[in-house]
Amino acid sequence: MPTIGNSNGIVRTTTNSPGAVIGTKVADFLKGKKSSFEAIDPEWTLDELILDDKTKESLNDAITFCNQRDTLVERWNLKRFMKGEGGCTGINMYGEPGTGKSCAADAIAKAIGAKIVKVNYSEIQSEKWGGTEKNLTNLFQEARENRLVIFFDEADSLLSRRQSNGANADTNNEIRSHLLTLLDRNNVVVVFATNFFENYDRAFFRRILFHIKFPLPGESERVKLWQFHLGAEGSNIVPRTSAFSFEDLARDTEGLSGGDIRNVTLRVCTHIVRLPEEQRFLTNDLVLKEVELYKQSLSDMRENKAKPFQPEVVETELTGKDKEEALKALDANGTVATEA
Repeated sequence: MPTIGNSNGIVRTTTNSPGAVIGTKVADFLKGKKSSFEAIDPEWTLDELILDDKTKESLNDAITFCNQRDTLVERWNLKRFMKGEGGCTGINMYGEPGTGKSCAADAIAKAIGAKIVKVNYSEIQSEKWGGTEKNLTNLFQEARENRLVIFFDEADSLLSRRQSNGANADTNNEIRSHLLTLLDRNNVVVVFATNFFENYDRAFFRRILFHIKFPLPGESERVKLWQFHLGAEGSNIVPRTSAFSFEDLARDTEGLSGGDIRNVTLRVCTHIVRLPEEQRFLTNDLVLKEVELYKQSLSDMRENKAKPFQPEVVETELTGKDKEEALKALDANGTVATEA
C-alpha cells in the first residue's frame, strides 16, 4: 500500500478498506519493532449492516461476550475451566462473497471500543525460516498490549487443514501449530472471515467460540440494500422516475449479495451520468440491464472456474530410431517411464 508523509513526521498509509488509517510517528518505525501492522479506526456500526435477524443476533451475542467476558468469568466462576488468560475470543464469519463479513468485523471492533488490525496471510508470510511465526507473535503481542481486534480476512489460507505430505507441508504445519498456541495463550479478540469454511482444520474450529453464517440477502434485505445504496429519501440521492420501485427491483435481483448491489450501483450511476441532463433518471429497466450484464460476468467466471485445466496434447507420429527409443521407454504397465 502506498504511504505518504508530512512535515510533522507522520506516516499515513492509503487504503481502500473502510476506516481511516491512524498516523504513526516515523520514530516508531525506527525503534526495534518496525511493525507492518496498522491499527485503523472502525467506521461501520452494527446498525448500519443490513443482515437477516439470525445473523444479527449471533453478532450481538459475540459482541456481548467480548464486552462482558471478565464479568461472566468472575460471576459464574468460569475460570475453573478457563485457566490463565483463557485464550482468545474467536469469531468466525463464513458465507458467500459480498455478504458483509468484512463490514461486520469493523462493526464488532467499533461495538467493543477497539481499533482493528486487518491482515491476510500474504502480509505475515515470510521467506525466512521462522519469520512467519515471529510475525504472528508480534501481531498478537501488539493486539494484547494495545487492545486491538485482529481480523484475518480470507482466513482459510491460514486455517486450512494440516498436510501430511507436499513440498512445504512441514513448514505450513509448524505455522499452523504456532497459531494454535497463540490462540490458546492470548486473551485477545480475533475475527476470521472466509468463503471456504469447509477447508478449516478441526483444531481451529474448536478454538473459535462463535461461528456465524452470512447467507445471501433475502428479498426484504435486498429492498433495504437497494435503498441504502441508491438512497431512499432526501435531496442527495440518485434521481429516479416516479414509477421506480425498490420492491420490484429486490424481487428481480435474487441471488445478488450486498457487494454485488454495491458494484451494480456504481455501474448504474456511471451510466446515468453519461446521459443528457434530461435523461438522467433511474428506471427499473435501466438497473436490471446492468444487473444482467453483471450476472453474465459472474456466470462466465464460474463457468471458467468449473472447467479443469486441460493441457494441449500434440500428437506426433514417431518413426525410425525415435520410435524404437520410445518403445524401449515403455514400462511394464504400458506407460512411458520418465525421470522424476
